[in-house]
Amino acid sequence: MRASKIIIVFTALLFANGACCQTFEHLTLKNSIGKKVLVNEVFSQSKPNLIIFWKMTDQRSCNNLKETIQVVIDSIGLEKIEVVAVCSGEPGSFALAEPWFKSQGFDLDFYYEINEEFSRQIGIKAPYTIIMHPKLNLVYRNCNYSFGNEAIICSVLQDCLSQTTEK
Repeated sequence: MRASKIIIVFTALLFANGACCQTFEHLTLKNSIGKKVLVNEVFSQSKPNLIIFWKMTDQRSCNNLKETIQVVIDSIGLEKIEVVAVCSGEPGSFALAEPWFKSQGFDLDFYYEINEEFSRQIGIKAPYTIIMHPKLNLVYRNCNYSFGNEAIICSVLQDCLSQTTEK
């Protein structure tokens, strides 16, 4: 129990005050065409970020990604937030990920995690959902499937949007 509290605090500290992008400047993800992209270039600093880590080899994880993105599209729309879908897991599954992702009709970019390096650095394992404020402060995380939590995710995103429009 104590170890999990330490991990939670450590993860929160990493994301506090934009530290994730400063701390992980050397980490990369691959975009859908295989080009390496620095992690700090993936996140938006003008819109809330919904980051969903998923595994192509886990059907429940794929369904979680699909459902969460669809609810967010229906409730908020993609133009107001940045959705970052990060495919984790076995490198051999990446060849299946792009056709599957495109078949879902999502009009957004997704990324492959190279050797789960990013996940290891922030102490998580897919499936995992994170919401970061545009200032890159961690405001929400769910360390498993988000089924039933879509309303909470939308509410947190709406709160982030209202905070950014007030300023």
